[in-house]
Amino acid sequence: MFGNRLGTIYGMKMIAYAMNKPFSFTCGMAEGESPLGASFLTQLNSGVPGPVPHRNGERFTPTELCERFCAGFYCTWYSNDLDFAVDAMIADWKFLASPEVVSISDYDDAVIHLRLGDGLYSTAGDNEGKGVFPHATYINLLKQAEKEKGTISSIGIVTAPFKGSHLRNPDRAYTSLSEGIALDLIRALQLAFPTAEIRLHNDPDDTIIGSLARILHASKVAVCGCSTFCPYALLATDGIGYMYNPAGFQNLWVRNAASWSNGNFRLFDTPMLNGLMIANEKTGYSMPETEVFRWIREQDPAVGNIDM
Repeated sequence: MFGNRLGTIYGMKMIAYAMNKPFSFTCGMAEGESPLGASFLTQLNSGVPGPVPHRNGERFTPTELCERFCAGFYCTWYSNDLDFAVDAMIADWKFLASPEVVSISDYDDAVIHLRLGDGLYSTAGDNEGKGVFPHATYINLLKQAEKEKGTISSIGIVTAPFKGSHLRNPDRAYTSLSEGIALDLIRALQLAFPTAEIRLHNDPDDTIIGSLARILHASKVAVCGCSTFCPYALLATDGIGYMYNPAGFQNLWVRNAASWSNGNFRLFDTPMLNGLMIANEKTGYSMPETEVFRWIREQDPAVGNIDM
């Protein structure tokens, strides 16, 4: 829910900035949520007015923003118009990933955000929008980045922990598969980039903000898969930022952002083996793990729509 709430925050924040007002809020927590996440979110408060919302230089008034944000889906990650907030997002996340906030010393040249867990199953006969990609997708994107940015010497994989108290209960049945997929990707990356150091970042004590800082500080390239929180850091990344964004419902605003923001923020599409296909708990069907691994190892990633 972290990424979904960011959309709400930025929708309201843009209305405040259009009025030349500072923006502040507090966080209420649902059962089971961590106060740590709420404390990070409140750092998006601003004591002074921020940049005027705009799209490609065209500025918008408070009335115009209210008409856009308050009609239909209000201030959410699936609004087309959150790209008005790109300047504020970049400024915010550069601060949130700064050494004053996040103390990390081992940033990587390349970072992959690998969503596993809830992308590997469906509880209600849906979940077509989350899943896993072919290994070749990541390899191709990193190879392209090497052509533009030079040799990649370290690759970090950011993913949820496979054990510990922070695991979501529904994900616990899939931790073995999650770990297997992550380790299989590491092997594939090591073969493709034999001189690079491959590192898995998923300690149970890692935070979402720490993961986003790794994405932002990837010096050459960062790749984000199915995520509503990943685009915010990816917009501000030090290198090339590749965002999975097929035609569909999720993160509609990033298409507008990619069309006019700097050329380092790019979209890609690729085949996806989704949670409904892997384990449909409603019907009891589960794809054999051997077939899951065959797919991620052998599936052709060439479906077009890779903006290189």
